[in-house]
Amino acid sequence: MALLTKYKSAFSFARRCRIVNSVRTYLSEEYAAIGKSSTASNIGTDMPSLCLSLDRCHEREFPISSLMIDRLVETIESPDHLHGSKYYLHKFRFSENGYYLRPWTVHTFVEKCLKFDPEVLIDCLKNKKHYGIFPNQLSFNKTLNHFMKKKDLKSSIQVLTEMFLFEMLDNKSCQSLCLKVLSEYWKENLKEGSVIPEFDDVTEWRNVAGVFYCVGKLASLPSIKLIGESLLGLIELKHGIRTVYQEPWVHCHGRLI
Repeated sequence: MALLTKYKSAFSFARRCRIVNSVRTYLSEEYAAIGKSSTASNIGTDMPSLCLSLDRCHEREFPISSLMIDRLVETIESPDHLHGSKYYLHKFRFSENGYYLRPWTVHTFVEKCLKFDPEVLIDCLKNKKHYGIFPNQLSFNKTLNHFMKKKDLKSSIQVLTEMFLFEMLDNKSCQSLCLKVLSEYWKENLKEGSVIPEFDDVTEWRNVAGVFYCVGKLASLPSIKLIGESLLGLIELKHGIRTVYQEPWVHCHGRLI
């Protein structure tokens, strides 16, 4: 706690961090337009027809190709279509032919989720092993940017945690967005007279600390890195080292410190 008190001024990192001051708060419209998917009208079919075709393949135990799933995702034009697509993503994930979804399919699915129901994307990211949704850097940045503009801090932290677990914090744009989210989170949860904010649970505390540490290390910002080290140290002091290195860190970030 003494260490945190000593470096209390470092918690106002949004003002002091050069990486935040040198870039925009949110992504530009040009950046957000990168990788826009084609419309369903260019595909020449509709969602129900594709679903029936996939169902017939499942019944006859025919292999499903990634291109068939790509066509399905492209034809999503409503929240109902989006929710129904999760079933086919799950079936493809655990089929003999379902090694991985094509990168542009994942990017298109992310765009459809942000357009119709972002909560579907949050659920797919949390249960990535069931749906095979592994976004790239561009998709993650656009997702985080979307929730930041909506002032949805809870969802922003959830996306930020997934970016951390995917080890995608080495991009400058990503680091800028992350620092903005962490700044808002810190101000939102910091109580008067307190040094650190109030966390919902130890898992959230640990994840936020890990993001602080990684962003500070990768962006060469000692004060940000120190915040992460201090928070992780407090977790270890209060709850033990096993609380820090537990699932999913044991597989994703065993070399964090």
